[in-house]
This record gives sequence, C-alpha cells and structure tokens, in this order.
Amino acid sequence: IEVSGLAVGTITLSSSYLEIPALARFEIPVDENVSGPSVLPYLLGGPTVGVKIGAATDIEGPFREIRPFEELASTTDLGLALGAGAEYRLNTGTVTMEARYRHGLTNVVPIEGRTAKTRDVLITLGFIF
Repeated sequence: IEVSGLAVGTITLSSSYLEIPALARFEIPVDENVSGPSVLPYLLGGPTVGVKIGAATDIEGPFREIRPFEELASTTDLGLALGAGAEYRLNTGTVTMEARYRHGLTNVVPIEGRTAKTRDVLITLGFIF
C-alpha cells in the first residue's frame, strides 16, 4: 500500500478452497496396431465448485482496523476446468498423467472496487496397481 508515493505497509490475503469438480472425460481413439504399451489420451472439462475451508489476513503496517479477510472471503468459488491426460497401460499396472487449468468465475473478495478470481494449475502423476 502506498500513500503519497511512499510504501507504508503490506496486506496479504490468502484463502483455501476444497474443490469439487464435475468433469466430463473424452477419450481420444488411438491406433490399436501400435506396438509397445497401450496409450489412452483424453481431454476433460466441466464446472467446479470450491467450498472455503480457510482464509487469513497478514497485515504489516498501520492498517489494524481493516476487516479480517476471514469474514470477507466468499464461501464458495464457482469455476470451469479444462485439461488433458494420458494413461499408459503396462503389464504391472497403469501410469497416469494429467494437467488441468481451472478458471474461477466468482469474485472471492467482495470489496467495493476490487475483483479477485482464482486461477489454478494442477499436474498429477499416478500409478494404478
């Protein structure tokens, strides 16, 4: 925060949401005659709902009378997710890889004149036995 061009403090707002996705998965057909491990690529997308599980305000400077972000942060965060992934089927199990981007649609900071929307990138790697 600056006052007359001088930095007089910092306010850091953070929040945590439990995301519940409802994603459709579209499998991309591949040539069955390819030798080697069986590969199944896919695309996915759909809506997500985030439920607030925590929020915090960290204030450095003379701004102690600011209303805590814990009270201001939106309790839900609606969004859209898009992603792609692949499954590699092996003799011993399946290796999975996925990348997803989530774009929040809800203003999670309902302060007049301010807008803050969430953006998430998720990368997963797994093994199914």
